Amino acid sequence: MNAVKEAYKLTLKLQQELSQKEHDRDKHIQNIEQLLNDRDIAIKLIKPPFLAEEKELGREMVKLNDSIDEKLREIRFNISKDIKALKNRERGQNRYVNPYGIESHDGTFYDKRK
Repeated sequence: MNAVKEAYKLTLKLQQELSQKEHDRDKHIQNIEQLLNDRDIAIKLIKPPFLAEEKELGREMVKLNDSIDEKLREIRFNISKDIKALKNRERGQNRYVNPYGIESHDGTFYDKRK
């Protein structure tokens, strides 16, 4: 019973952490990773047979896990969007600093005939 309750408590903590607004993204992600690792360990310790209360907690964890997965996907999407924006900003800055260093292939024609 302890392993199921512990996994359920960690699942609730994880959902609560994901529901909070992130003020410091690195710390927020670090907390999420720690909770995910702890929850993974607790889930691995769960062994059958299960009591009725444990089965109910398991069903609740599955429901909570669906919302957790959705929030994790959203965080991953936001991070990848920020990375793309940063790369575009760097590319634009490089074009501004060195406008003649960019290779342009428009207007180039290579004749294959001899």
